[in-house]
Amino acid sequence: NRNGAFKVSIKTSPFTLSSLPNGLTFLDNTLNQGAIEFSLNVDGKGEDWRRWNKVGWFALTDGSLMAKGLNSPFSNILLRLKLNRHVAEIKQLQFNIKQSEARITGTVRNWETKPKVKLEMIAPQFDIDLLIPKGDRSPIRDILESVADTQTIAGEISFGRAWYKDLNLKNLRARLQIKKGFIGVKKISGQIESGKIKGRLLIHLP
Repeated sequence: NRNGAFKVSIKTSPFTLSSLPNGLTFLDNTLNQGAIEFSLNVDGKGEDWRRWNKVGWFALTDGSLMAKGLNSPFSNILLRLKLNRHVAEIKQLQFNIKQSEARITGTVRNWETKPKVKLEMIAPQFDIDLLIPKGDRSPIRDILESVADTQTIAGEISFGRAWYKDLNLKNLRARLQIKKGFIGVKKISGQIESGKIKGRLLIHLP
């Protein structure tokens, strides 16, 4: 209208990424497999999309994503995401990578500007080595530095069975906090070989 206000509604039936026309990709073609369905209602005014109200949901089933710097893809991705204005609710996110698997739920507030993330991650089995950057510079380190500098993340992490190289752990739990260039892993507890592990870890990313 004359005030620049608008309303738009979009809803799709399920479609596969393989059915998209050539040249049309998701996430720069890193997401290369899966079935997608979504519904979105947008209203607002002005040209700054971050201020628009966005309500709807997004579903991805049987997805596969090849992240830069990783030798193996994230597979069997299942995502159920709900948008309510400036809050994104992760109703369900689960994935596999090699022999590891994880499930995540949580919320992301102010996801368009300065995201504040609260999450819970449960991993029945997981290779800790996947989380450790390789070399002086790596894509994973770049991502962690960007996240630590621009976002606030708090979460609870639980590993039923975890391993690093030849070291085996069970019932590993920790509290994660990422904020202002720091990554904190607090209240670490679990079983390691025939003993127990407790402690905390603080990393400063420049």
